Amino acid sequence: MTRRASIQKIQKEYDSSIIKLELENKQGITFYEVEPANDQGLIIDVASGEIIPKKRDYHG
Repeated sequence: MTRRASIQKIQKEYDSSIIKLELENKQGITFYEVEPANDQGLIIDVASGEIIPKKRDYHG
């Protein structure tokens, strides 16, 4: 999935603009780490296009 396609998919599915989008590779998996304006962090698997919400750790 291209960078442009990833941005368009997030904008369409989450009705949000993108603040930050970074291409990363960890343990052989390439993905975009996305920070939409709605403050819900996401990961997009580059190979499949799957959008995965990031879990946040809250320390009370």
